[in-house]
Amino acid sequence: MQRTRLLIIGAVLALQAALSGCAAVVAVPVVVAAGAMSVYTIVNVARNQYPDINFDSQSPEEETYQASYDAVWTASMATLKEMKETTQMMDKSAGTIQTDRKNINDVKWFNRDLGQSVFFYEFNIAVKPVQGGVSVKSTVQFVEEKRFAENRQKDIPEGSNMMRHIFFRNLRNTLQEKA
Repeated sequence: MQRTRLLIIGAVLALQAALSGCAAVVAVPVVVAAGAMSVYTIVNVARNQYPDINFDSQSPEEETYQASYDAVWTASMATLKEMKETTQMMDKSAGTIQTDRKNINDVKWFNRDLGQSVFFYEFNIAVKPVQGGVSVKSTVQFVEEKRFAENRQKDIPEGSNMMRHIFFRNLRNTLQEKA
């Protein structure tokens, strides 16, 4: 019991450290003990790091900015870089960016045979000119993968919502700094 408690405390501290000084959750080695780590723990750590974001509200999937296409594209790329995301694919002329799939808690740090979960996410960003500005649409696939479950992967809307909130907050800040 004491070991499990220490592992949970270590996991929370690792997530807090990962969120400190960067714009999003980054891949960190996190030990998940007996299912104690959940997406709710991850969101709660994000609440501490981003007290200005209401994670209980639904994040928009799309926002429009009063700036040039080049400025919004550059700010989107800078935001992802600040969030320590790596791009799998980007095409400026098509206005699409896809980040690499990132795991929040690294599978090699615990025994998946015990049924614990691994959480993954990736961004798909679409930047396009629209009347009155430039639209940025962010879809985030945030999934929980279980080793021994009938449905091995399931989408976690709370995680997707959290990551969209963080991305759009940081994108707005980046555009304001450049203005």
